[in-house]
Amino acid sequence: MGVLRRYWIRYWTKHKELSYAIIKNLQAVYVERRGKFTYYAFYKDGIKVVTSDDHMTMLSMYREDVGAWIKRSAEKFGAGILRIL
Repeated sequence: MGVLRRYWIRYWTKHKELSYAIIKNLQAVYVERRGKFTYYAFYKDGIKVVTSDDHMTMLSMYREDVGAWIKRSAEKFGAGILRIL
């Protein structure tokens, strides 16, 4: 197995562990309805994990301010966002 492949596997494993830790010990949960798709945004300490039942997967994890995300989604996509926790 090549060096790059070993690095990628190690990176992906840590990424997955952090994502699950944020979902289990979250500070806020938002539901975003965009078109016919529903997304769930889990926040902890400014890090956002996005999941979707429509895609049955975790889609992304990155830093983003809640206020900036809500404003951008509403203006750019016409999304409806609801905080449930």
